[in-house]
Amino acid sequence: MDFEGPQERFGERFIAIRAPDGLCIEMIETERAAASGVEGCSDDGFHSVTLESAKPERTARLLVDTFGYVDAGEMSDGEAKRHRFVSASGDRGAVVDLLIPPKATLGHMGAGTIHHVAFRAEDDADQLEWRERLGVAGYDVTPVVDRQYFNAIYFREPGGVLFEIATDPPGFATDELVETLGESLKLPPKYEANREQIERALPEIRIPA
Repeated sequence: MDFEGPQERFGERFIAIRAPDGLCIEMIETERAAASGVEGCSDDGFHSVTLESAKPERTARLLVDTFGYVDAGEMSDGEAKRHRFVSASGDRGAVVDLLIPPKATLGHMGAGTIHHVAFRAEDDADQLEWRERLGVAGYDVTPVVDRQYFNAIYFREPGGVLFEIATDPPGFATDELVETLGESLKLPPKYEANREQIERALPEIRIPA
């Protein structure tokens, strides 16, 4: 992996990590993270997501008018402009940055890309309210999809990015104990027939001694 930084954006320091497939991941320092952990370093969860939209003005309106984000300003980011939107909740993952390059480019699916951005719904009722609200606003929203560990709905925002709204329940402790989460590969029943093929494709996990 390649490291870039340290740098500063909107008053927060960060370092950028370029993964082997080209995906850029940023480690961002915040006051909350520094205050919540031990001295030195604290992982406080997701900070933000960056979108590159083909129609940034319409994407911005969706974030503010429908999702309730607050416009937190704009700054230069190299040759591009970075427009920041912040959720009123102030919780983890409350920041959405809209990157506006001089010339928009089309994305291609494959290694080093992100398939979609997921937003949180507290429960099924909350999700159905969002589905109705988005439908009234003119968005083509999928029916509720059962993902075993959560339920999901999907739609494309005006700039082409795929958005998901997923429920908290039922959660990942539906088929294993909380105390042993992650110790074995769990698959939805419809994928069990492909377990051997899936396991062969997974990279080996090595835990440092």
